[in-house]
Amino acid sequence: MKLFMTKDEDLYDKTIEDVFDDEVFDSTFWLYWRTMFAFENWHSALEMKLYFQRFIHHIAGLPDFSALKFTKYNQYESLILPMQKYLEEAGVDFQFNTEVTNVIFEIKDGKKVAKTIEVQGKRCGRGHHINGKRSRICHKRKLYRGNYLRRPESCAKR
Repeated sequence: MKLFMTKDEDLYDKTIEDVFDDEVFDSTFWLYWRTMFAFENWHSALEMKLYFQRFIHHIAGLPDFSALKFTKYNQYESLILPMQKYLEEAGVDFQFNTEVTNVIFEIKDGKKVAKTIEVQGKRCGRGHHINGKRSRICHKRKLYRGNYLRRPESCAKR
């Protein structure tokens, strides 16, 4: 309960070991909780608190494991692959080995909307240059109605 009620900022630099003692770590509760959420003693105490808040309704189902949810196949094949296929069919362009370096927002009528996402990575394979030097910045992705345009301007085939 003490963890649940602690202010977030008081947990920023604390691990689970910093807030619990051996009595908790030796309990069946900790065994169930770790089984369900893959926590380790050295994980963030704040993350643990946030999980408590989000999943408090499952605590009663820990002793009989009724709170645990299983998929027919492994989680990757049951959850990730169908979602990836759905998103690809909807036009989402997945970019791996890419880092978001900036998001440019437009604030209008009290609404904050992301208009451009600047990324850097190895995706486009073109040699972009800034001030005569090779740049790792690959391109900017403009957003249209919340979706990426199909092809960034700087990498479009000419």
